[in-house]
Amino acid sequence: MGGDGGTAVKSRSLIVKQRQDKQRVPQSTTLRTVWQTCSLSQAPLRSPVVCCRLGYLFNKEQLLEALTERTLHEQPRFSHIRKLKDFREINAKVNPDWNDSLGASEQSNRAKYVCPVADLEADGRHAFVMLWCCGHFISKRAIDNLKQKACPVCNASFNAEDSVKGDVVVINPEESLRAKRRLALNKGKKSKSDTGSSGRVEKARSSTLQDIHVPNALKSAVAAAVKRGTNLHHNTMTQDPIYASMFNQKGGV
Repeated sequence: MGGDGGTAVKSRSLIVKQRQDKQRVPQSTTLRTVWQTCSLSQAPLRSPVVCCRLGYLFNKEQLLEALTERTLHEQPRFSHIRKLKDFREINAKVNPDWNDSLGASEQSNRAKYVCPVADLEADGRHAFVMLWCCGHFISKRAIDNLKQKACPVCNASFNAEDSVKGDVVVINPEESLRAKRRLALNKGKKSKSDTGSSGRVEKARSSTLQDIHVPNALKSAVAAAVKRGTNLHHNTMTQDPIYASMFNQKGGV
């Protein structure tokens, strides 16, 4: 252009393509970011880290703060977390090559956590689980190869049932699995809530009846009245000639 031998880019499609190439983020980097940041605040994960039944990872301090300030309801995807029992602190092995002072962006070629059994990195390429019974953070490959349902780190037995009642919680699962677990979890919480409400009503009703105080004098008066009524009935019946004749017949009744 301008006689200097340069070439002008006149095609708009080429310009747009160049811009898109610069903005595109590699999928591996996106996956690694999910595994190294708090699901609530998007801040880097720092111990202590906790996990919920749906496989979200959080910085414990920030999650507790959101629960205390009642701001967690602002994000519907975390509505299943209502109390301390709804999440569990993880026992994870930190990658020996990881440096918290550098940050995730400067360590894009490594993951923060590794499997204590298989040494696989938790970077999204390998499935990981957390055992709810003990909190250990382990690769699914290591769990699948177990002959007995016991944690390979601490030997704690676990429930391998594939449900929200089981001890095997899949970390950062596919959205289809997470949606299925969310539905089952909400259904279970609603059932417990209904049962608890009816139980509280019945308990309150029972307590109210037990709390009614009846004076001893009234109890004695009622007992005397019942006794008088019984005696009156007995005397009236025995004085009746027809009633008496039934027992005076030979051989009795």
